[in-house]
Amino acid sequence: MKILRLLLFAIVGLASASAPSAQTIPLPEVPASIRLPQERADYIITHFWDTVGADSLGFRAYSRISVEQSFADFISVFPYASDQSRQAAFDRLVDISAKNDNDLYLIADIAERYLYDIESPVASEEYFILFLHSYIADDSVAEMAKLRQRMLLDGALKNRPGDNCSDFPYLTPSGAKTSLYKTLATVSAPSSRLLLIFYDPDCSHCREVMDQLTADTRITAAVTDGSLTVLAIYSGEEHKLWLDTLSNFPKEWLAGYDDGTLQEEGTYVIRTLPSLYLIAPSGIVLAKEITPDSIFH
Repeated sequence: MKILRLLLFAIVGLASASAPSAQTIPLPEVPASIRLPQERADYIITHFWDTVGADSLGFRAYSRISVEQSFADFISVFPYASDQSRQAAFDRLVDISAKNDNDLYLIADIAERYLYDIESPVASEEYFILFLHSYIADDSVAEMAKLRQRMLLDGALKNRPGDNCSDFPYLTPSGAKTSLYKTLATVSAPSSRLLLIFYDPDCSHCREVMDQLTADTRITAAVTDGSLTVLAIYSGEEHKLWLDTLSNFPKEWLAGYDDGTLQEEGTYVIRTLPSLYLIAPSGIVLAKEITPDSIFH
């Protein structure tokens, strides 16, 4: 928290960083001539890793805990910085870490866990995509070392907010075959939304979230007045289990069974269950991998 406060002070120009401990990566000192908050934030993230880059040991001069804390502080400044500087800052970070394979693997692992893990307090798919672009574009990184990052980027770019959602077929409880696009066509009002839920009947966390959703009076009211349609999709092999557990859902919800298409084609990268998407009737993704609390935000 002390480092984070120093960073925020540095952004708005209220204070400069104090001398760091031996295990702390020093913060960049912003020149007094840079006064505007965004310009100060741009300077901080662009020069955040300069000390590491100047050290022949690179990140090996610091403990992993120190590097992780510094990375979290580094990302905490991103909301105040410009888009151009964010990409440049990741370019600089990858360039420094690519000087040593161990450093490169360390930063790649930290970036994935901190930015792409849904449970991370600083998770941001947007920032992770920027990092992956920097990683893949760096000529000093061996092509073999980019295989995982290319795979992660391919998944992260699927069904992004603002994009058209990917269609997929599914079976209804009656056995009829339909699709997501056909379901969206039945959403009448342009202001309506479809809540798409990927879940597993055997998943305890799924049951907790489903109970939370069914108990939410706002969702019940929205489904009743037609402003929200809920479609719960199970992608698995236990067809009978799916049928036997449908009674746990409100009768107004729609339910579907994926016969393997989602898994075979990788249409949606389902990183955790349940996975919730908000989709407009036009098929535009409004929100991706959201929590129940953020449905009406």
